[in-house]
Amino acid sequence: MGEFLREPGGSLYPAFEKRPEMEPVRPELEPEGPRVVGLFISPGKGLPMMAQSSVNAVAGKGLEGDRYFYGTGAYSKAKPPKIRDVSIISLEDIQAVNAEDGPEFTLEDTRRNIIVTGFKLNELVGKTIKLGQVIIQVTGLCEPCDRPSSLSKKSGFKSRFENRGGIRGQIVNDGEIRVGSKFEIIPQE
Repeated sequence: MGEFLREPGGSLYPAFEKRPEMEPVRPELEPEGPRVVGLFISPGKGLPMMAQSSVNAVAGKGLEGDRYFYGTGAYSKAKPPKIRDVSIISLEDIQAVNAEDGPEFTLEDTRRNIIVTGFKLNELVGKTIKLGQVIIQVTGLCEPCDRPSSLSKKSGFKSRFENRGGIRGQIVNDGEIRVGSKFEIIPQE
């Protein structure tokens, strides 16, 4: 599973992001298999991403407290419109990018709402997934842009996360997602 640390609010972080207030996670106490390892919201365009231990998802709208929930995200008014109730990226892709030459990007730097482990996300476009209680229709890739680099003052996000920028999705039902929630693919009928 790799080494993780837990923030007092409950979010998991890879050990390379160690902060003084974090404590080591005991792998034997963590759930096995694909799961949510980080949750983030930002109340407005360009504002910092804030770690959460749980979030309330609202069907067709987004995560309560997030800029896209309010329609104030940088790409909320994009033409043509893209469904972006939620953005999801894999911890494995972030770790792969950070193993390469260049600045290290934290989970917050990616500007994605949900960090998961255990699946190759690009293969999920067009599929339906479940995170905790919440069903999400995966609507497309979350193509990397220059915004995370400009906000984090770290160069190279767009090029380094090419084909690893995660996915976007539409929330199908209201519910809670927690750090540690299972990540499942719902079989197609």
